[in-house]
Amino acid sequence: DNVITWLKSTQDMLDSAKQSNLKLNKIELTSLQSYVSSAIDNNDVQSALKSHIRAFNDYLASYKPRGSIGLRGLPNGTEWYQSKLNYFSGEVHSPLEWVTLLNEKIKVLDRVTFDSKMSTSHQKSFLAQYLSGEKLIEGLDWQTDYQDLPAMASNMNMSDKGKTLMLAMMESDIGIHYHAWTLPQAKVNLIKRLEMSQEEAQYLVEDIILYPGQSFSFIQQII
Repeated sequence: DNVITWLKSTQDMLDSAKQSNLKLNKIELTSLQSYVSSAIDNNDVQSALKSHIRAFNDYLASYKPRGSIGLRGLPNGTEWYQSKLNYFSGEVHSPLEWVTLLNEKIKVLDRVTFDSKMSTSHQKSFLAQYLSGEKLIEGLDWQTDYQDLPAMASNMNMSDKGKTLMLAMMESDIGIHYHAWTLPQAKVNLIKRLEMSQEEAQYLVEDIILYPGQSFSFIQQII
């Protein structure tokens, strides 16, 4: 069965990655546990298959995630993050250079109300959802929902409110993945820039953790 094969290969991959110190962070682990739990609760799933899913769920319950939520907590994570920034922005700047460029823009902007619609899950990134009303330009990466986010973002007619939202997300993105901010630190930063609830800030921070660098798709609209 394909599901049993997936469960085994995922567990083997997680075990193998642990040997190289490539552990999931707590947000990635929680997201995976939620996905597995929904399968257990699904009445259409056969009981024989559920026993395999429950065994994998037990494995996840004993899994110890890494402490850092950002890419910097991984071996070669800094280099990996740099490559994501380069790809989504279409520019080559270090994270610290980006901080300087972003600060120049952020300091002249007023705090704005966050009123974007959000999904209840992170199955699609917030950026993929945000651009869903734009003309589709196909991409190759499942993490971008097979959309070319930078190309679609460059065609979007952005409001000042939208630009402020993306600048706040970029600032938090570098904070999490380069400066090793904690989740509460990142939430405080977003709420400082955007009028939003704790729940909305939590969702956006989780999304930034799961989909590093995607907000930089909008940088060409801003700088």
